[in-house]
Amino acid sequence: MLSMNKKDYFVTGFITLLFLLAPVTFSVIQTNHSVGGSARAYLIEVPLVILGCYVVVWQLLVKRKIKEMSRLSQIILAGTILFGLYYVASLGVRYLTGSLSFGGFFLARVIVETSILFLSCEYFKVKGKIVLNSFVLIGILTTLWQYGILFFGTGFLRGNDPVLTISYVYVIFCNVFHVILAFYYLHTKNKNLRLFYVFLFLFNFPTVLLTGSRVGAVASAFILTIVLLLDHNRYSVGQKVGQVLGMYLLIVLATVGGLLISDGENKGIIVRSLSIPVELVKKVTPTSVDTKIDQLLTFKVTEQKFEDLKTEKEYKDTSNYVEDSKEVSSNQRKEANSKAYDQIFANWKNFVFGTGTTMIHRYDNKYQKPHNYFAQYTLGYGIIGFILTTIIYFIPFIYVLKRSWQDFFVLLTFQFPILLNSFLQPTFGNIVTLFLFILINYALSLGVSSWKNILKEGD
Repeated sequence: MLSMNKKDYFVTGFITLLFLLAPVTFSVIQTNHSVGGSARAYLIEVPLVILGCYVVVWQLLVKRKIKEMSRLSQIILAGTILFGLYYVASLGVRYLTGSLSFGGFFLARVIVETSILFLSCEYFKVKGKIVLNSFVLIGILTTLWQYGILFFGTGFLRGNDPVLTISYVYVIFCNVFHVILAFYYLHTKNKNLRLFYVFLFLFNFPTVLLTGSRVGAVASAFILTIVLLLDHNRYSVGQKVGQVLGMYLLIVLATVGGLLISDGENKGIIVRSLSIPVELVKKVTPTSVDTKIDQLLTFKVTEQKFEDLKTEKEYKDTSNYVEDSKEVSSNQRKEANSKAYDQIFANWKNFVFGTGTTMIHRYDNKYQKPHNYFAQYTLGYGIIGFILTTIIYFIPFIYVLKRSWQDFFVLLTFQFPILLNSFLQPTFGNIVTLFLFILINYALSLGVSSWKNILKEGD
């Protein structure tokens, strides 16, 4: 087992609380430049501000210890300072010209906080394995939390909930959690540990299905297939194929288990999660088989409405719900992205410097974030801000690629769920996914000398 000292235990606890307390916010100041009428901050931002003052300002800048840090951290710090200066300058210009808008300050400060988190990890020499082990602990605790909500709470896991802020973020975290379990499974000879990792996957997967995410289960299945087939380990080709088939069997068992513990509404949400693989299967099967599949996946419901649709429309079974929810989700995503691009390319100033807000005004008088990384950042901070933040986020990829192709493959594998969803959700606009992204970057770049070493005992 990995030997841990007091610092390791503290880091594990800190990272765990950072994610578990993510939904907790508090009001900072009343202002007209906020959507809700008051500027709110996340509780987990408080320790990040303290770290920023001590590590970044005092140690790295005032005492000039940045010279002792890696070249990677130096680039990230430089990019963060440039982004901060650029944002403050653009904010000042908008204030003086009376064009100050809301919705951009939150993301700007979280961008800075992600850098603080990365720099603090290197300053305190946090082990990469400790970061990954913290994610395993978080995965266990959040899974138990979700089952608590399912059986003793509201009974629904889709939409906003107290676990990692919102269901799509929980799904992304679970995708990463599954990748960690797969790598740990492949690189340990301890049979009890391997059974434990299998159990965790089997236990967690139904909660992913119960969020109703159409890409969650598919993303896990796809990336785990890649890991099991391509990871450099001691298994033969036949054994790897067998492991892939075993993984799909576990998914089937988890799906059946999820359906067994669900009522009609939650069965409909699970069917929604399975809509992509079901559609693919129905493209190659005859009509008679398609009909049987539809019958198998159609369940009666007991309530008049589904929580995530917020509609009074009555449903007698799950069949129409799946199509309606897909249409609602697709239309909202298209509208948000379309309006964002209209504003970005409305004139050259918007494209270069942004509009100052990272949200668009919807038809129902509500505000929504663009469901696209490029659209959200360019809308708020222009192409200049987009380039600066891209350097902060993705320079570790180049660092790891220079080290070895295998390490780059592992980093890309871990980050795949976040990168995939950055085209479908406001993933890079959520504090949890940004912290997850930056901690993975650290763990697999500066947190270890190579991926092989992170799996060794005592690393």
